[in-house]
Amino acid sequence: MEKGTRNSISRSISEMCVEECLSFPLNKLLSVRVIACNIGTVNGRRFTTRTDRENGCVYVTRVS
Repeated sequence: MEKGTRNSISRSISEMCVEECLSFPLNKLLSVRVIACNIGTVNGRRFTTRTDRENGCVYVTRVS
């Protein structure tokens, strides 16, 4: 994965508001989950992820 892509995912997830939902391509699933977990742990936030195979997306929602 390119460094710019990872930074873009990280920045997008870091800037999320509570109850906001973002979607990413399914091929970024592992990166999105790891980044959401890391940001949540460091900043005391909680995120959920879900996958939609039919549409090829992974969704991240900030819950707190």
